Amino acid sequence: MKIQAKDFFLNIGYAVTLYVLLFNFIFLGFALIDLYFTDADTLYFFVNGGFVKFNLASAIVVAPAFFIVAGILRKHMKGLDDFDMKWRKWLLTLTVFLASVIVVIDLITLVYTYLNGEQLLGAFIAKALFALAVFVCVALFYIKDLKGYWNAKRNLQKQVTYFAGALVFIFIVANLAMLGSPYKYKLLQKDFEQINGLQSTNNSIARYYEKNKRLPDSLDQVKTLDPYPYLPKDINTQDNYKYTRKDETNYTICAYFNLDFPKLPKKGDLIYDNWRVSAWREYKKEGWVYKSGETCFDKSINDINFNKQYID
Repeated sequence: MKIQAKDFFLNIGYAVTLYVLLFNFIFLGFALIDLYFTDADTLYFFVNGGFVKFNLASAIVVAPAFFIVAGILRKHMKGLDDFDMKWRKWLLTLTVFLASVIVVIDLITLVYTYLNGEQLLGAFIAKALFALAVFVCVALFYIKDLKGYWNAKRNLQKQVTYFAGALVFIFIVANLAMLGSPYKYKLLQKDFEQINGLQSTNNSIARYYEKNKRLPDSLDQVKTLDPYPYLPKDINTQDNYKYTRKDETNYTICAYFNLDFPKLPKKGDLIYDNWRVSAWREYKKEGWVYKSGETCFDKSINDINFNKQYID
């Protein structure tokens, strides 16, 4: 007997959405563990956000699809003959195998990042236990399914499915709460760009001093440099940065910020440390720590390394 197209696509759809959801679920669990073991203000910005956002978006779409397909398939199974059941058991065996592959890959990644010093021992142990627990639960469910256990326990199967759905929903909501609003991310991004603009202006002031052996009285004097420097404006007010010459070597630059300078994760706190984290650490080291609202930075020409090329 041939496999009908409906049977084929239902089972394939079920298997594919399961694999994707399993991967998303484990990753979102890792993100929550990272949140527990780090003191960072927000993982939305400091973790490699693309991975978190992608897995979260994927889970939001795939989870309903998986449970809908699972419900349709459960009803459809009542009319399957022996041939169809054998084919489905083969697919269930493949599902358990691929689920184990996903977990093994996750464990290999965890061990590698731990040996590479990229995460704390506590986070490593928690993630390993979480991944193993997920695999054991999934494997037990489908091994019982292979033995026909759920055929005689339909009500219990529904309860387990509802529980799994609720757990996925809780993880999605928890990650959404952890990430914060996209609006906050935009504010952080603007503050990030603000510091870049201040650094560019500071470099132009250094160029002016190197050429004229004195600080400019205003930023308008900096514009007389050749080549003409790029002097960005305050990204929030669209006005020029406030510059004040205090004496022969000291000056202040003021700008408006949306949020306080974020609390940075320690090295090794997060598995997905990225270039933004390194940049923020460098900003802090160079004294660009700010508060929400207008912040003025006291700068000295004596702190500038003139062996560096200040060319914008």
